[in-house]
Amino acid sequence: MPVAPHAWHLRHGSARKASAASRLQPSSRAIMETAMWGGSKQRVSTAYLQGAQRQRSQLAQYLYRDHLWGGLSLPKVQHIAALAEKDFRDVQAPEELRRLSRLGSHGAYPNNLRRDLLRLVGPPAMTGGVVQVPLQADGCSVLGSLPFLPPRESFLALQARPCFRELISPGPDCVQEFWRHVGGHPALVNHPVRAVAGFERRAIPVVVHGDAVPCTQRKSAAFISWRSLLCTPQPSRLAHVFVTAIWTEHIASGRAGKTLPSLLRKMQQSMQQLQDEAAEDACFPVLVFATGDLEWFSSAHQLPRWNAQRPCGLCSVEKENLFDYKSVAKVAVDPWTVPQTISPAGIVPDLMHTKHLGCDQRLLGGALWELCFDMMPNSPEANMRQVFLEMKAWPMHPCSPAARLHACLACQIFRV
Repeated sequence: MPVAPHAWHLRHGSARKASAASRLQPSSRAIMETAMWGGSKQRVSTAYLQGAQRQRSQLAQYLYRDHLWGGLSLPKVQHIAALAEKDFRDVQAPEELRRLSRLGSHGAYPNNLRRDLLRLVGPPAMTGGVVQVPLQADGCSVLGSLPFLPPRESFLALQARPCFRELISPGPDCVQEFWRHVGGHPALVNHPVRAVAGFERRAIPVVVHGDAVPCTQRKSAAFISWRSLLCTPQPSRLAHVFVTAIWTEHIASGRAGKTLPSLLRKMQQSMQQLQDEAAEDACFPVLVFATGDLEWFSSAHQLPRWNAQRPCGLCSVEKENLFDYKSVAKVAVDPWTVPQTISPAGIVPDLMHTKHLGCDQRLLGGALWELCFDMMPNSPEANMRQVFLEMKAWPMHPCSPAARLHACLACQIFRV
């Protein structure tokens, strides 16, 4: 009589294993041997899993990545791979798909799925640590530990993989092109990286991004990441490299210590360490810009809040004259005379948080200027009337984009 798999697994001693295995039916015995490999067999199987030539499978890649992003559970991944393998019938399924199907002895041992997957893909590419930063606890700021993935570790891990060219930098020529076109930015003219030999082809510009998002009905968490400005167009979850996350209720902002500026300094120190360790011709990341929303800029970069008398951190425009953009002076060049993590001129608000500065009107006004002064044949006044006549003829719902565009262009600000 065959022995139940779970009962066989609980037995101890090679004699009992051999005796039980001899009484198993061939199919059950094969499953048990696969699950109970040890010693030299385990080492041989691990080498096989890691060293065999892989046959690419789009489905296997999707299942694996979706699991990594928290979508599919590992048992579900194994089950879908097993069903897909059966659908091939007379044709052999791709090797990657068959390996996922074999996880946990073809699903017989769910507790072994994680172990088998690690044998298949190898150890993690990078390991994080903790940093000591000020945290808010019981109404006061105390020094506490926070999980932290140093940019140095993640950069080196990505550099050793083919995806580096897509996610970080295609090559030195692309780096040189960035500094040739963007090097005149007020935040970069006097940047300390210019003192590094060959920085034009080595210093990969990266952006630090922060944002607080609701994670439960009552709690929000702030996520900090970095991304390269030279990466090819990618979804945000691939382009951004995670650094740390913290519950917003634990973010300290008092005089005793500030959490977010401390974390930014830790990031800068990690990148600086990589720069110091880099060989003469090796590339390294350099923090040049920061992105986020207005609330993040205020808490992390000590810029004015959105409701301040002068809400813009880049110019001196006052709240009463937000739309008087013509009188706003150009952003001054940062002299970098004092040590700082990032230049205040390197703050880059996203599109949704620049509307109060009149960016929509300026963009649409520029498009209208091109139409009326350069592209259309008549005088600017006649061209303007023609544009409005054509827009009035558009069939549009009051809430349609065309209606909102018409309302913006009809503002007095665009009268030529």
